[in-house]
Amino acid sequence: MSTSSSSTEVSDALRRMVENDPRLLKIALDRIDAAEEVQRLASAIAMNSTLITLDLGRYHYFRIGDSGATAIAIALQTNRTIRSLILKYNGIGHVGASALATTLQTNRTIRSLVLNYNGIGHVGASALATSLQTNRTIQSLELNRNDLGPHGASALAAALHTNSSIVEMSLICNRIGDTGACAIAEALKYNSTLKRLLLGDNEIDDDGAVAFGLALEHNTTIE
Repeated sequence: MSTSSSSTEVSDALRRMVENDPRLLKIALDRIDAAEEVQRLASAIAMNSTLITLDLGRYHYFRIGDSGATAIAIALQTNRTIRSLILKYNGIGHVGASALATTLQTNRTIRSLVLNYNGIGHVGASALATSLQTNRTIQSLELNRNDLGPHGASALAAALHTNSSIVEMSLICNRIGDTGACAIAEALKYNSTLKRLLLGDNEIDDDGAVAFGLALEHNTTIE
């Protein structure tokens, strides 16, 4: 069961989370009106043992920011049931991304992380990349429109050299250029688990295209 939000519905959702209502498997909130509600949500996440999907990214005006992302990240160090975390359109920068990355170093239940349309930049991407070198449960990572640039893409490429769990990665519209593309292409020569890679609108020219062509001569898993 899922829930969307008015003030009353948010309160009801938080109550059901704290009570561990077995019917509450997904929460998809449209908005949270105050910072204290984000803290209440984080506390409920830490106590809950039924929720599988948390979606706080349904609309453009939903903004938990770095402080909210950090609070949720801390809660997820305790939570052991949430598998899908959707935080797109939330004004999250590198601080919030770094907090989530720290959690991913120990969390073993999250399978999908969606951070599209935030602003984590290359610093946030580097933090996530570091966690992916040890995390073995994340299977899908979406970082579309996060201003990663070539440095962020190169950091994620380094993680792909050793990561053996990610099956899908989406980095659309991040201005990674040929430098980032070549780094990812090189990683594909060694990675044998990634199946779907989305890199549209990234200012990739001939050098990047050639690098991917050569990489795919070695890689047999990309679809």
